[in-house]
Amino acid sequence: MTPKKLTRRRFLKDLTLTCTCSSLYVQTLAAGGAWGKTHQGTGSKDTAAMEYRTLGKTGLKVSALSFGVMRLTEPAVLFQALDMGINYFDTAHVYQNGNNEKMLG
Repeated sequence: MTPKKLTRRRFLKDLTLTCTCSSLYVQTLAAGGAWGKTHQGTGSKDTAAMEYRTLGKTGLKVSALSFGVMRLTEPAVLFQALDMGINYFDTAHVYQNGNNEKMLG
C-alpha cells in the first residue's frame, strides 16, 4: 500500500486540528489540573516576554515556543511552562502508554 501524497491543503488541515486539540488540552488543564490536581500558580506569572503568533485565519494565539511533553512525568514542569506563557504542547496517545495525555487533561 503506497502512502497518500501530502497536499498543502491536507497539511494545513492536520496542523490546524493538532493546534486546536493542543489548545483544548491547555484549557482543560487550566480548568481542572493534571492528574486531578488544580494549579494555584506561582504568583510570578510573567508572560510578557513570550511571543505569540496567530494560527492562520483561526484567530488562535499560540506561543512561538512549543513544549514537547513525551517524557514529562512531573506536573510541576508543566505548570512552570504555563506560567511562562507556553500554550502549545506536543503530545500523543503513544507517549507513556496514554498517561501523558491524561496528565494534560
